[in-house]
Amino acid sequence: MTFTLFSVAILFLFATVAVIEIRRAVTHGFEKTLISLGSLIFSAIFSLIVSPLLADCVVGSIMDSFIRSIYGYRDLINNYPSYDYLIRVAMSSILSTVIFVILFFIVKGIVSLIVAKSIRKVIEENRVREDKVRSSFVEKNEKILNVALGFVCALFISMVITSPLMGAFNIVKKGINIAETVSPTVWKDAGIYEHEVDKLEGYSNDIVGNLLYECGGKYMFRAAARANAYGETVYLMSELDALEGVLDRFFDVYPFLQNQSTSTFEDSENLVLLKKDLHKLKMTRGVLADYISECSEAWLDGYLYFLIRKPMSKTPLEPLTDDMLRAACYTDRTNVMDNLGTIIDLYSTMIQYGISNASNNGSQDAMSLIQHTDVVKTIDQILNNNPSMQHIDSSILSMSLMRKYFAELNYNQDYYSFVENLNDSIITVQQRGYGSSEERSTVFASYLTRYLKDFDVQFTDDIIKDIGDYILNYFDGRQPTAEELDYLFRQ
Repeated sequence: MTFTLFSVAILFLFATVAVIEIRRAVTHGFEKTLISLGSLIFSAIFSLIVSPLLADCVVGSIMDSFIRSIYGYRDLINNYPSYDYLIRVAMSSILSTVIFVILFFIVKGIVSLIVAKSIRKVIEENRVREDKVRSSFVEKNEKILNVALGFVCALFISMVITSPLMGAFNIVKKGINIAETVSPTVWKDAGIYEHEVDKLEGYSNDIVGNLLYECGGKYMFRAAARANAYGETVYLMSELDALEGVLDRFFDVYPFLQNQSTSTFEDSENLVLLKKDLHKLKMTRGVLADYISECSEAWLDGYLYFLIRKPMSKTPLEPLTDDMLRAACYTDRTNVMDNLGTIIDLYSTMIQYGISNASNNGSQDAMSLIQHTDVVKTIDQILNNNPSMQHIDSSILSMSLMRKYFAELNYNQDYYSFVENLNDSIITVQQRGYGSSEERSTVFASYLTRYLKDFDVQFTDDIIKDIGDYILNYFDGRQPTAEELDYLFRQ
């Protein structure tokens, strides 16, 4: 905490308001001052309710008439349409705090002139008739109570006046923390001296300003700095708190996301916490959706995104990840949390099953791990939990595992015998018909299991059933040739 000229200015403001309010309290008496305090509270509540609505109207007009006509801004929203909405919501939230203060004094003046005057008249009449409106305690300690109430009124008014300013300084402080988290050399890169940043950040640590802010100004600012985003009420400070937490978690797990060669239990824990923190974000969901779409396209094209490798990269599970990313290319604000959650769950699955470490030791280790665990079933469940990815069939992955296995055998003579035998089995199953698709699937899976034993392949029953279903669905009741089946395995 620091004491500066800014502290002196706030002290002067508070002292001035305190002198006015205490003098008024002593002059008007206990009952009138108590009503004045009530009018202050009512004015604050009313202003907090109305100010975001007015701010949204004002910002909407400003953006329509001026901001959207700026050339550089048009380029920005053409590339990232969600930024337009984010900027509008953020501006509305900040402007709402200023309108709150202005509206507070307007409402306070109206209430004092109309409502308070009527109530005071009633109290004066009661006092003339010597009704027991007052307690003996008030009679004995009226001067002290008047001074105390005047002080409380002064404190309340000072908190209202300073709340937008101290709140803005705290936003700047959070912005500085977020910028430094993203890039420790951000100020040097931007050509800004660090002492200038420290000076700006120091205002949020002002001892007098913070005293008023912590006494109640913080709650006023947090309540006023809000807007409607995607049909939900969004509080700017809560959004910044959540964003700060997300970035902290993200950079904790960033080393793993970059290379994925080794992982720790902490990485797994941080991914779980990151997914939880992401759900707290509301205002920035549209922007996140744009980034997820862009990220998915980059990964599918074989590029890194912010130096991050795609999940399951260079593992036998990569084909399924690619199908998931094709769906994620169409991420919007309605499904961004589901798609982000799916991506994070895939990273968590890599750690849980040790897929990265196994792939690091060679593809045979990775294949063996997949064959002897229920990782495919786990990924299938992850995809089924996401409505926009439920169409992705894990049988695609199972089939890709078999293709990879045969490719590593270099399609030897045993492979061709396998293809001929399996082709005969497909024809047999199709000719016999069986009672249901489930029965056909079970019978064909038994043939497949028998033939794979010759290769000493030990896929799980779920994987073998997926492979069988994929093959039967591929030919869709049509009798294949051995050449067609061979082509299917070589795709």
